[in-house]
Amino acid sequence: AIFGEILPQNGRPRLAHYSDHWGMKHFAMARLLNETQAHQIHGDLEFSRAPYYLELSHHPSLQGAKLVRDEYNRARPDLHTSTSLIPLSQEHLQTIASHMTTCRFIVKNGKAHRFGWDPKGASSQLPKLPQVPDGTYEILDGKVYKLPFTWLPISGGYAYEVAPDHPLYQRTPEQTYTLYNLGIELHNFYLPTSKSQRATPSRYAYFKEGQLHLLGAPLFKKDDPVNLSFQLQELQKQLNNPAYLPFQDAGPPTQEEIAKNGLKIPEKMYLVLGDNHAMSSDSRQFGFVPEDNIKGSVSFIFSPPGNRLGRLPHPPHSFFTGPNLAIWTLFFLSLTASSLYYRKKLRSPLPF
Repeated sequence: AIFGEILPQNGRPRLAHYSDHWGMKHFAMARLLNETQAHQIHGDLEFSRAPYYLELSHHPSLQGAKLVRDEYNRARPDLHTSTSLIPLSQEHLQTIASHMTTCRFIVKNGKAHRFGWDPKGASSQLPKLPQVPDGTYEILDGKVYKLPFTWLPISGGYAYEVAPDHPLYQRTPEQTYTLYNLGIELHNFYLPTSKSQRATPSRYAYFKEGQLHLLGAPLFKKDDPVNLSFQLQELQKQLNNPAYLPFQDAGPPTQEEIAKNGLKIPEKMYLVLGDNHAMSSDSRQFGFVPEDNIKGSVSFIFSPPGNRLGRLPHPPHSFFTGPNLAIWTLFFLSLTASSLYYRKKLRSPLPF
């Protein structure tokens, strides 16, 4: 698949562009740049000045691609991408902040690091959140939650929304910039430094019904002057350079496009995807999973409390299996033992 621009696929005509693979042309990698970074990375800007810009990297191509070593010392192709810039207003930054999502992170002494990662020796590389009280937080669709029991083995269990006056609800442009670019990895290594930087935020942009979406929500209305100006800018780039592929709304892929350019999963193999695309190691890293390697499935969620508690909405399967019966037997034995213990404790006489 890597050489889709060069070689035919199973006798079919070769693809005109590598970005036609798997619907990649519909998506762009996204990060925020301040004005200084925008000038340093992209030189003189062709449009109005703004304190922050949205940079979009799109249409990956094999032209100019080279082999590099990743963080695991594996040889991987480093693809060339086209880039676009959009100046952002205060209103746009507020829209981004209102739909912000991050990983779970710990704030200590005004610095933040990802939950589950030991920051020892890396203090100078941690982003600063100086006004935020110490604690463990996560932000989901703009709502800020705090975890009170991170010392428990099942630390992912319970979280509560913080008060509206909490510093993480300030939504200043600087804080939005930090949380958008570093909210997944919480490391200054991911701050924008160059156009060809490999360490980029796991943030994506896409068009839907003419609206540019970030964080699962529209950033611009269809008739937003900034959106209209961006569309004209992309068309002008293509007129000046016919090889340039503009980032525009290509509409939903048709069944024919999916059949021709989609990812084909072999028989008795499964494509495994984690529910947190930015931090999951899944089939994108280790490939398809053979059916024989799948030994069971989740039948009931006990924690965390919420609307996911209970049975999963997947096709029913037999309850009377060895693993199921073993787990439920242990659960009820533990429940019974706990009930007897506390019942005995409550009936015990006071020590005086």
